Amino acid sequence: MEITTNVENIQTIENLLRIFKEIIFEAYYYLLELLYAFLVFYSFLVATRITISWLLIINPYFYPFSLLWTITDPIVRRGTHTYPKIFGISFAFHINMVLLNKAIEFVKYLLVEGNSFHQSIITQDL
Repeated sequence: MEITTNVENIQTIENLLRIFKEIIFEAYYYLLELLYAFLVFYSFLVATRITISWLLIINPYFYPFSLLWTITDPIVRRGTHTYPKIFGISFAFHINMVLLNKAIEFVKYLLVEGNSFHQSIITQDL
């Protein structure tokens, strides 16, 4: 009797640990999906700002556009004094966009390729 209850307790604990691992990896996966969606949306906002800035009739200091300018300033303005200028031209925006696109690709890689790794860890025996 005692041996069977110990085996049942061990199996119950193993099942609880497996369920706990599944919950942790699902939360991790959903956070990665949320991060990916945010980065893609932010990239869209930056592209929208650049497109709008080409139009001379739009004043970026009024409400709908000032919000867009405030949100996208970290990508557009960051590094203008840090990165070197070549022939007087600042490439800070281009470097920041490349870094943003690499971050999007990395999160996408984690979502696609990392899923099989996560599934192998979940199904792994304890």
